[in-house]
Amino acid sequence: MRNILLDTNILYAGLWTADLQALSHLVDQGVIALHVPEMVKREKVSKVSFEIESELNKIISSIRSLNNKGLKNERFLRALEFSERIFHDLLESTEKHARDDFDAWIDKNKTNVIEFNPIKFANVLDDYFSGDGAYRKLKERSDIPDSIIHHTALSLRDEIGPITCIVGDANLRKTLEKENYIDVYSCLDTFFELDGIEEHIQNFSLKPYLMSSEFSDFVMKVLEAEPQLIRGVEIEEVANLSILNIQAFNPQISDIQLDSLEDFGIMDIYSIGSDKFSAKFKFTAYACLTYVSDYGTFLDLDKNYERDVEMHNMNGDGMCELSEIISAKFYGDAIFWFDHPQTPTDIQKINSNSKQSDVKMSIDIEVNKAILSELILN
Repeated sequence: MRNILLDTNILYAGLWTADLQALSHLVDQGVIALHVPEMVKREKVSKVSFEIESELNKIISSIRSLNNKGLKNERFLRALEFSERIFHDLLESTEKHARDDFDAWIDKNKTNVIEFNPIKFANVLDDYFSGDGAYRKLKERSDIPDSIIHHTALSLRDEIGPITCIVGDANLRKTLEKENYIDVYSCLDTFFELDGIEEHIQNFSLKPYLMSSEFSDFVMKVLEAEPQLIRGVEIEEVANLSILNIQAFNPQISDIQLDSLEDFGIMDIYSIGSDKFSAKFKFTAYACLTYVSDYGTFLDLDKNYERDVEMHNMNGDGMCELSEIISAKFYGDAIFWFDHPQTPTDIQKINSNSKQSDVKMSIDIEVNKAILSELILN
Protein backbone atom coordinates (compact mmCIF):
# COMPACT_ATOMS: atom_id res chain seq x y z
CA MET A 1 0.00 0.00 0.00
CA ARG A 2 1.29 3.45 -0.95
CA ASN A 3 1.05 6.27 1.57
CA ILE A 4 -0.06 9.46 -0.19
CA LEU A 5 0.24 12.97 1.23
CA LEU A 6 -1.82 15.69 -0.48
CA ASP A 7 -0.95 19.38 -0.75
CA THR A 8 -3.56 22.14 -0.54
CA ASN A 9 -3.42 22.97 -4.26
CA ILE A 10 -4.54 19.44 -5.16
CA LEU A 11 -7.74 19.98 -3.17
CA TYR A 12 -8.52 23.54 -4.31
CA ALA A 13 -10.46 22.42 -7.42
CA GLY A 14 -12.98 20.65 -5.18
CA LEU A 15 -13.30 17.50 -3.10
CA TRP A 16 -15.54 15.64 -5.57
CA THR A 17 -13.71 16.11 -8.88
CA ALA A 18 -13.02 13.22 -11.28
CA ASP A 19 -9.44 12.97 -9.99
CA LEU A 20 -10.45 12.80 -6.34
CA GLN A 21 -13.22 10.31 -7.10
CA ALA A 22 -10.58 8.08 -8.69
CA LEU A 23 -8.34 8.60 -5.66
CA SER A 24 -11.23 7.58 -3.41
CA HIS A 25 -11.66 4.38 -5.42
CA LEU A 26 -7.98 3.55 -4.86
CA VAL A 27 -8.56 3.96 -1.13
CA ASP A 28 -11.57 1.63 -1.27
CA GLN A 29 -9.47 -0.94 -3.14
CA GLY A 30 -6.78 -0.82 -0.43
CA VAL A 31 -4.18 0.39 -2.95
CA ILE A 32 -3.35 3.64 -1.14
CA ALA A 33 -3.76 5.36 2.21
CA LEU A 34 -4.33 9.12 2.30
CA HIS A 35 -2.65 11.62 4.61
CA VAL A 36 -3.43 15.34 4.87
CA PRO A 37 -1.48 17.79 7.06
CA GLU A 38 -3.61 19.79 9.49
CA MET A 39 -2.27 22.91 7.75
CA VAL A 40 -3.74 21.71 4.44
CA LYS A 41 -7.12 21.18 6.09
CA ARG A 42 -7.02 24.68 7.58
CA GLU A 43 -6.03 26.26 4.25
CA LYS A 44 -8.77 24.42 2.36
CA VAL A 45 -11.52 25.22 4.86
CA SER A 46 -10.37 28.83 5.09
CA LYS A 47 -10.37 29.29 1.30
CA VAL A 48 -13.84 27.79 0.86
CA SER A 49 -15.22 29.83 3.77
CA PHE A 50 -13.75 33.07 2.41
CA GLU A 51 -15.16 32.51 -1.08
CA ILE A 52 -18.65 31.68 0.20
CA GLU A 53 -18.64 34.57 2.70
CA SER A 54 -17.61 37.00 -0.06
CA GLU A 55 -20.58 35.93 -2.20
CA LEU A 56 -22.99 36.07 0.74
CA ASN A 57 -21.80 39.57 1.64
CA LYS A 58 -22.50 40.68 -1.94
CA ILE A 59 -26.05 39.32 -1.67
CA ILE A 60 -26.62 41.03 1.69
CA SER A 61 -25.28 44.30 0.27
CA SER A 62 -27.68 44.01 -2.69
CA ILE A 63 -30.63 43.38 -0.37
CA ARG A 64 -29.73 46.44 1.71
CA SER A 65 -29.52 48.56 -1.43
CA LEU A 66 -33.11 47.56 -2.22
CA ASN A 67 -34.13 48.97 1.16
CA ASN A 68 -32.90 52.37 -0.03
CA LYS A 69 -35.20 52.53 -3.05
CA GLY A 70 -37.93 54.34 -1.11
CA LEU A 71 -40.56 51.60 -1.33
CA LYS A 72 -43.08 51.65 1.54
CA ASN A 73 -44.89 48.36 0.90
CA GLU A 74 -44.70 46.60 4.27
CA ARG A 75 -44.99 43.10 2.82
CA PHE A 76 -42.10 43.79 0.46
CA LEU A 77 -39.95 45.30 3.23
CA ARG A 78 -40.67 42.38 5.57
CA ALA A 79 -39.63 39.97 2.80
CA LEU A 80 -36.35 41.87 2.39
CA GLU A 81 -35.75 41.79 6.14
CA PHE A 82 -36.48 38.05 6.25
CA SER A 83 -34.16 37.40 3.27
CA GLU A 84 -31.33 39.38 4.85
CA ARG A 85 -31.74 37.43 8.10
CA ILE A 86 -31.51 34.11 6.22
CA PHE A 87 -28.28 35.12 4.50
CA HIS A 88 -26.84 36.45 7.78
CA ASP A 89 -27.53 33.06 9.36
CA LEU A 90 -25.75 31.37 6.46
CA LEU A 91 -22.84 33.77 6.84
CA GLU A 92 -22.43 32.91 10.51
CA SER A 93 -22.41 29.16 9.81
CA THR A 94 -20.25 29.16 6.67
CA GLU A 95 -17.03 28.05 8.33
CA LYS A 96 -18.81 25.23 10.18
CA HIS A 97 -20.39 23.93 6.96
CA ALA A 98 -17.05 24.14 5.12
CA ARG A 99 -15.37 22.23 7.93
CA ASP A 100 -18.16 19.63 8.07
CA ASP A 101 -17.90 19.09 4.31
CA PHE A 102 -14.16 18.54 4.57
CA ASP A 103 -14.58 16.21 7.55
CA ALA A 104 -17.13 14.16 5.56
CA TRP A 105 -14.54 13.77 2.79
CA ILE A 106 -11.92 12.81 5.40
CA ASP A 107 -14.21 10.13 6.88
CA LYS A 108 -15.23 8.72 3.49
CA ASN A 109 -11.61 8.32 2.43
CA LYS A 110 -10.30 7.11 5.81
CA THR A 111 -7.81 9.96 5.65
CA ASN A 112 -5.20 10.54 8.34
CA VAL A 113 -5.13 14.22 9.31
CA ILE A 114 -1.60 14.85 10.59
CA GLU A 115 -1.39 17.24 13.52
CA PHE A 116 1.73 19.39 13.37
CA ASN A 117 4.19 18.51 16.13
CA PRO A 118 4.92 21.76 18.06
CA ILE A 119 8.48 20.56 18.63
CA LYS A 120 9.04 20.81 14.86
CA PHE A 121 8.27 24.53 14.91
CA ALA A 122 11.91 25.10 15.85
CA ASN A 123 12.82 23.62 12.43
CA VAL A 124 10.30 25.92 10.74
CA LEU A 125 11.89 28.94 12.46
CA ASP A 126 15.42 27.78 11.65
CA ASP A 127 14.49 27.63 7.96
CA TYR A 128 12.73 31.00 8.24
CA PHE A 129 15.86 32.78 9.48
CA SER A 130 18.19 30.97 7.07
CA GLY A 131 15.97 30.96 3.97
CA ASP A 132 16.30 27.18 3.68
CA GLY A 133 13.72 24.46 3.13
CA ALA A 134 10.43 25.67 1.68
CA TYR A 135 11.35 29.35 2.00
CA ARG A 136 12.05 31.12 -1.27
CA LYS A 137 14.12 33.73 0.53
CA LEU A 138 15.17 34.83 4.00
CA LYS A 139 12.26 35.66 6.35
CA GLU A 140 9.55 35.12 3.72
CA ARG A 141 6.46 34.99 5.95
CA SER A 142 4.11 33.86 3.18
CA ASP A 143 6.07 30.58 2.98
CA ILE A 144 5.47 29.61 6.62
CA PRO A 145 2.47 27.35 5.73
CA ASP A 146 4.56 25.54 3.09
CA SER A 147 7.36 25.09 5.61
CA ILE A 148 4.91 23.56 8.09
CA ILE A 149 3.67 21.17 5.37
CA HIS A 150 7.29 20.36 4.46
CA HIS A 151 8.19 19.39 8.03
CA THR A 152 4.88 17.54 8.48
CA ALA A 153 5.81 15.41 5.45
CA LEU A 154 9.24 14.71 6.94
CA SER A 155 7.66 13.65 10.25
CA LEU A 156 5.27 11.30 8.44
CA ARG A 157 8.14 9.76 6.45
CA ASP A 158 10.20 9.27 9.63
CA GLU A 159 7.22 7.58 11.29
CA ILE A 160 5.97 5.21 8.57
CA GLY A 161 8.71 5.05 5.92
CA PRO A 162 8.65 6.09 2.23
CA ILE A 163 5.77 8.32 1.18
CA THR A 164 4.41 9.83 -2.04
CA CYS A 165 3.52 13.53 -2.12
CA ILE A 166 1.14 15.05 -4.67
CA VAL A 167 2.07 18.73 -4.66
CA GLY A 168 0.74 21.45 -6.94
CA ASP A 169 2.91 24.26 -5.57
CA ALA A 170 6.15 24.37 -7.58
CA ASN A 171 8.33 25.71 -4.76
CA LEU A 172 7.14 23.17 -2.18
CA ARG A 173 7.46 20.41 -4.77
CA LYS A 174 11.07 21.41 -5.47
CA THR A 175 11.80 21.35 -1.73
CA LEU A 176 10.32 17.88 -1.18
CA GLU A 177 12.11 16.45 -4.22
CA LYS A 178 15.41 16.99 -2.39
CA GLU A 179 14.36 14.72 0.48
CA ASN A 180 15.13 11.01 0.68
CA TYR A 181 12.35 8.40 0.54
CA ILE A 182 9.79 10.90 -0.74
CA ASP A 183 8.41 10.54 -4.27
CA VAL A 184 6.87 13.75 -5.55
CA TYR A 185 4.34 14.31 -8.36
CA SER A 186 2.87 17.58 -9.58
CA CYS A 187 -0.64 16.28 -10.25
CA LEU A 188 -2.85 13.24 -9.86
CA ASP A 189 -2.85 12.57 -13.62
CA THR A 190 0.85 11.69 -13.47
CA PHE A 191 0.39 9.59 -10.34
CA PHE A 192 -2.45 7.63 -11.98
CA GLU A 193 -0.08 6.46 -14.73
CA LEU A 194 2.21 4.58 -12.32
CA ASP A 195 2.49 0.80 -12.35
CA GLY A 196 0.34 -0.59 -9.57
CA ILE A 197 -2.05 2.35 -9.84
CA GLU A 198 -3.05 2.49 -13.49
CA GLU A 199 -4.56 -0.99 -13.64
CA HIS A 200 -7.03 -0.19 -10.85
CA ILE A 201 -8.61 2.86 -12.47
CA GLN A 202 -7.55 3.09 -16.13
CA ASN A 203 -7.34 -0.40 -17.58
CA PHE A 204 -10.97 -1.45 -18.04
CA SER A 205 -12.80 -2.88 -21.03
CA LEU A 206 -15.23 0.01 -21.49
CA LYS A 207 -12.60 2.76 -21.61
CA PRO A 208 -12.05 2.80 -25.42
CA TYR A 209 -15.78 3.06 -26.02
CA LEU A 210 -16.43 5.67 -23.30
CA MET A 211 -13.68 7.84 -24.81
CA SER A 212 -14.98 7.40 -28.36
CA SER A 213 -16.65 10.11 -30.43
CA GLU A 214 -19.79 7.96 -30.54
CA PHE A 215 -20.20 8.12 -26.77
CA SER A 216 -19.36 11.85 -26.72
CA ASP A 217 -22.08 12.48 -29.31
CA PHE A 218 -24.51 10.60 -27.10
CA VAL A 219 -23.59 12.72 -24.06
CA MET A 220 -24.22 15.86 -26.12
CA LYS A 221 -27.71 14.55 -26.90
CA VAL A 222 -28.30 13.92 -23.20
CA LEU A 223 -27.25 17.49 -22.35
CA GLU A 224 -29.59 18.87 -24.99
CA ALA A 225 -32.46 16.71 -23.68
CA GLU A 226 -31.69 17.47 -20.01
CA PRO A 227 -30.54 21.11 -19.93
CA GLN A 228 -30.85 21.22 -16.15
CA LEU A 229 -27.56 19.29 -15.97
CA ILE A 230 -25.62 22.47 -16.75
CA ARG A 231 -28.28 25.16 -16.49
CA GLY A 232 -27.47 27.68 -13.78
CA VAL A 233 -23.73 26.96 -13.89
CA GLU A 234 -21.55 29.92 -12.87
CA ILE A 235 -17.82 29.73 -13.56
CA GLU A 236 -15.27 32.00 -11.89
CA GLU A 237 -12.11 30.35 -13.23
CA VAL A 238 -11.94 32.19 -16.55
CA ALA A 239 -8.75 32.47 -18.62
CA ASN A 240 -7.61 34.41 -21.71
CA LEU A 241 -9.28 37.71 -20.84
CA SER A 242 -6.78 39.38 -23.18
CA ILE A 243 -9.12 38.74 -26.14
CA LEU A 244 -11.40 41.46 -24.73
CA ASN A 245 -8.69 44.03 -25.54
CA ILE A 246 -9.52 46.01 -22.39
CA GLN A 247 -8.66 45.97 -18.69
CA ALA A 248 -11.20 43.58 -17.16
CA PHE A 249 -11.47 42.12 -13.66
CA ASN A 250 -13.55 39.60 -11.69
CA PRO A 251 -14.76 37.57 -14.68
CA GLN A 252 -17.67 35.18 -14.34
CA ILE A 253 -19.40 33.05 -16.95
CA SER A 254 -23.06 31.99 -16.82
CA ASP A 255 -25.96 31.06 -19.11
CA ILE A 256 -24.19 28.53 -21.32
CA GLN A 257 -26.20 28.35 -24.56
CA LEU A 258 -26.95 24.67 -25.07
CA ASP A 259 -27.95 25.12 -28.70
CA SER A 260 -24.39 26.27 -29.44
CA LEU A 261 -22.67 23.37 -27.66
CA GLU A 262 -20.23 21.43 -29.86
CA ASP A 263 -16.97 19.45 -29.83
CA PHE A 264 -17.83 17.61 -26.61
CA GLY A 265 -15.07 15.16 -25.74
CA ILE A 266 -13.94 12.94 -22.88
CA MET A 267 -10.28 13.78 -22.12
CA ASP A 268 -9.78 11.03 -19.56
CA ILE A 269 -11.94 8.60 -17.65
CA TYR A 270 -11.38 6.41 -14.60
CA SER A 271 -13.21 3.39 -13.26
CA ILE A 272 -14.32 4.08 -9.70
CA GLY A 273 -16.16 0.82 -9.09
CA SER A 274 -19.71 -0.56 -9.26
CA ASP A 275 -20.17 0.36 -12.93
CA LYS A 276 -19.35 3.97 -12.06
CA PHE A 277 -16.86 6.16 -13.93
CA SER A 278 -15.39 9.61 -13.28
CA ALA A 279 -14.37 11.62 -16.32
CA LYS A 280 -12.78 14.88 -17.40
CA PHE A 281 -14.53 16.50 -20.32
CA LYS A 282 -14.41 19.57 -22.54
CA PHE A 283 -16.74 21.32 -24.97
CA THR A 284 -17.16 24.62 -26.80
CA ALA A 285 -20.20 26.87 -26.47
CA TYR A 286 -21.48 30.43 -26.36
CA ALA A 287 -22.13 31.93 -22.92
CA CYS A 288 -22.56 35.21 -21.08
CA LEU A 289 -19.34 36.73 -19.70
CA THR A 290 -19.70 39.26 -16.87
CA TYR A 291 -16.73 41.36 -15.78
CA VAL A 292 -15.75 44.65 -14.16
CA SER A 293 -14.18 47.59 -15.98
CA ASP A 294 -14.27 51.40 -15.78
CA TYR A 295 -16.95 53.69 -17.19
CA GLY A 296 -14.61 55.17 -19.79
CA THR A 297 -14.00 51.71 -21.18
CA PHE A 298 -17.73 51.08 -21.37
CA LEU A 299 -18.24 54.31 -23.34
CA ASP A 300 -15.56 53.22 -25.81
CA LEU A 301 -17.15 49.77 -26.16
CA ASP A 302 -20.59 51.31 -26.54
CA LYS A 303 -19.35 53.16 -29.63
CA ASN A 304 -18.08 49.90 -31.14
CA TYR A 305 -21.08 48.61 -33.09
CA GLU A 306 -19.45 45.19 -33.48
CA ARG A 307 -19.53 44.61 -29.69
CA ASP A 308 -22.82 44.17 -27.86
CA VAL A 309 -21.77 45.12 -24.31
CA GLU A 310 -24.33 45.83 -21.59
CA MET A 311 -23.74 47.80 -18.39
CA HIS A 312 -25.63 46.52 -15.33
CA ASN A 313 -24.47 48.86 -12.58
CA MET A 314 -21.74 51.33 -11.60
CA ASN A 315 -20.28 52.20 -8.20
CA GLY A 316 -19.16 55.59 -6.91
CA ASP A 317 -15.64 55.04 -8.23
CA GLY A 318 -16.83 54.64 -11.81
CA MET A 319 -16.29 50.88 -11.92
CA CYS A 320 -18.97 49.10 -13.94
CA GLU A 321 -20.33 45.58 -14.17
CA LEU A 322 -20.44 44.73 -17.88
CA SER A 323 -21.49 41.67 -19.85
CA GLU A 324 -21.35 40.31 -23.39
CA ILE A 325 -21.72 37.02 -25.22
CA ILE A 326 -18.51 35.12 -25.93
CA SER A 327 -17.39 31.73 -27.21
CA ALA A 328 -15.31 29.66 -24.83
CA LYS A 329 -13.83 26.23 -24.27
CA PHE A 330 -15.26 24.70 -21.12
CA TYR A 331 -13.73 22.04 -18.89
CA GLY A 332 -15.23 20.01 -16.09
CA ASP A 333 -15.82 16.72 -14.34
CA ALA A 334 -18.56 14.16 -14.80
CA ILE A 335 -19.72 10.97 -13.15
CA PHE A 336 -21.37 8.30 -15.33
CA TRP A 337 -22.99 5.29 -13.71
CA PHE A 338 -25.14 2.38 -14.82
CA ASP A 339 -27.81 0.43 -12.98
CA HIS A 340 -26.19 -2.96 -13.62
CA PRO A 341 -23.09 -4.45 -15.33
CA GLN A 342 -22.84 -3.60 -19.02
CA THR A 343 -20.80 -4.05 -22.17
CA PRO A 344 -20.13 -1.61 -25.02
CA THR A 345 -23.03 -3.26 -26.86
CA ASP A 346 -25.36 -2.47 -23.95
CA ILE A 347 -24.32 1.18 -24.00
CA GLN A 348 -24.78 1.36 -27.75
CA LYS A 349 -28.38 0.26 -27.13
CA ILE A 350 -28.78 3.22 -24.77
CA ASN A 351 -27.42 5.49 -27.48
CA SER A 352 -29.82 4.23 -30.10
CA ASN A 353 -32.92 3.99 -27.94
CA SER A 354 -32.51 4.77 -24.26
CA LYS A 355 -36.19 4.15 -23.44
CA GLN A 356 -36.12 0.55 -24.67
CA SER A 357 -32.69 -0.33 -23.28
CA ASP A 358 -32.48 -2.55 -20.19
CA VAL A 359 -29.42 -0.60 -19.04
CA LYS A 360 -30.03 2.88 -17.62
CA MET A 361 -27.31 5.50 -17.37
CA SER A 362 -27.17 8.52 -15.05
CA ILE A 363 -24.91 11.55 -15.39
CA ASP A 364 -23.75 14.14 -12.88
CA ILE A 365 -21.82 17.06 -14.41
CA GLU A 366 -19.83 19.99 -13.02
CA VAL A 367 -18.34 22.65 -15.31
CA ASN A 368 -15.54 24.45 -13.46
CA LYS A 369 -13.22 26.20 -15.92
CA ALA A 370 -13.48 28.27 -19.10
CA ILE A 371 -10.94 29.62 -21.58
CA LEU A 372 -12.24 32.43 -23.78
CA SER A 373 -11.77 31.66 -27.47
CA GLU A 374 -13.48 34.48 -29.38
CA LEU A 375 -15.80 37.45 -29.14
CA ILE A 376 -19.24 37.21 -30.71
CA LEU A 377 -19.49 40.26 -32.96
CA ASN A 378 -22.58 41.82 -34.52
